[in-house]
Amino acid sequence: FEGPTEVAADDSANCTLRMQIRTNVDGTSSGWSDWQPFTCDIYTAVMVRMRLIAVRPDDSYNVRIKRFHTNIIVPRRSNVEQGPTELHSRNELF
Repeated sequence: FEGPTEVAADDSANCTLRMQIRTNVDGTSSGWSDWQPFTCDIYTAVMVRMRLIAVRPDDSYNVRIKRFHTNIIVPRRSNVEQGPTELHSRNELF
């Protein structure tokens, strides 16, 4: 994130930007977890959703997000470890 992360003694509050993640472990509409703060970690999921939350002290602050990029690395497993549905869904990007 760009910009100051702490409020200076003579300054008003800053804008904050948080990234959150939720995962789906079984591919169903009821399989989604609650939104949680994103941390660099290992997640087990069939689908992943991410969002940014920008909070500003008042309406005089403008927030512009030009780009949001993620990189997810999915380790390959053998065909024996996966069923046909899992093999097909690996080719889809969510």
